[in-house]
Amino acid sequence: ISEPIIEKLTFSEPEKKFECKVAFEVKPEIDIKPEDYRGIKVKKTVKEITDGDVEKIIQSIRNKEAKFKEVDREAKEGDLVELEYVAKIGDKEPEEPKRIAVVLGEKQLWPEVEAVVLGKKKGDSEEVSFKAPDDSNVYGDAAGKDVNIKFKVLSVKERELQELNDEFAKRHGSESLEKMRQEIKEELEISENIREQEEVEDQIVEALLKKVDVPVPPSMLDLEIRAQAENQLRRLAQFGVDVRQMNPQS
Repeated sequence: ISEPIIEKLTFSEPEKKFECKVAFEVKPEIDIKPEDYRGIKVKKTVKEITDGDVEKIIQSIRNKEAKFKEVDREAKEGDLVELEYVAKIGDKEPEEPKRIAVVLGEKQLWPEVEAVVLGKKKGDSEEVSFKAPDDSNVYGDAAGKDVNIKFKVLSVKERELQELNDEFAKRHGSESLEKMRQEIKEELEISENIREQEEVEDQIVEALLKKVDVPVPPSMLDLEIRAQAENQLRRLAQFGVDVRQMNPQS
């Protein structure tokens, strides 16, 4: 499981003999006895796939492919709203005006701000001040600080969903809408069966680890650390973070 390291290399000219000693790590041998796994109790969470689960998938597809048209009314949940805003966080000087486009009701704005944006029309201006809760997962660097947001609504756009019919289904590779629903349900049931199996396997492995000593070679641990680091870098890149200067091997 590790890169081979040449520890010794010799060559005998008279005998035309070549010797090489290579060292590398192998997967550890795990000695599991019948008494180790007998009597292990596990719980399996079973979820029945319903028509509601299928409709959620279809609605998600429609939302992703939706188009937006500008409307002259108050903003409501589901609308795409473009804002120009100035933020003042804590004791810092107010930031330069910025623009942002968000879909209301999808937690893309801080809840205190979204509550004020809802009901506003194009051209409306408003100001909201609050002390951000101490939750960095939601508020980031503003967590626990006084926040002041001044904004102006630049546009309100309504979501236009594709009509739900056989043509919609055909665009997604199904013969009909009924067939599409059936195929989605089958896929969800397969995924649920896999999840249930993994749930049981995870409990068995966890129980065995408490009974059996499993030595972990340093190279295996290093590979796992690198894999976790690379996974985090990929996630950061998806959020627009420049990870070119970050090296998971360092």
